Amino acid sequence: MSPNTMSLKTTMSLKTMPFLIHTGRLFAICYSLLFLGSVAVFTGCTAVSTPKSQSDLLFEGKGEALAANVPQYLVEMKNSNGDTSRYQGAINETTTLQKALADSGAVKKFSRMKVHILRKGATGKTERLNAEFDHFKQKVKIASDYHLHSGDRIVVVEDTRTVFDDVLEAAIGKQPFVKLKQ
Repeated sequence: MSPNTMSLKTTMSLKTMPFLIHTGRLFAICYSLLFLGSVAVFTGCTAVSTPKSQSDLLFEGKGEALAANVPQYLVEMKNSNGDTSRYQGAINETTTLQKALADSGAVKKFSRMKVHILRKGATGKTERLNAEFDHFKQKVKIASDYHLHSGDRIVVVEDTRTVFDDVLEAAIGKQPFVKLKQ
């Protein structure tokens, strides 16, 4: 190998070195951001705020009250601090639990939640209808997406469990030591 060939290879590798270092740093930054984003999504952590919609204003109690003769439902939302918010909505022939949760802003407010409906039966006794909320799809499961009746009270309680709790629960079963505030 001639000395000219060797110096040409050395010169080429020295010229490309800053490019490779810069590219390596970009990959490291991209992978770090991807990892942090994944952790935020899977743990339910959100830091993005959106402008307030009409349902957000109603959720905070700043909307107009419904007329007394309109069939209606009430959504009570309790966060992990014990603060309670209410939303009152009108019922029509297509009003389901999922629609009520979306209209009230509960789906935006809580990434995980426990939901049940308190409904007065024909005898006047209050019945409790439990609903299953799929926190991955952000929807009520079809089997428990009840059609709402006038006077229904929907109780939504924030579920503070994380993806790590899901993994632990899958490994050892239900956690007897985790108690949600009701």
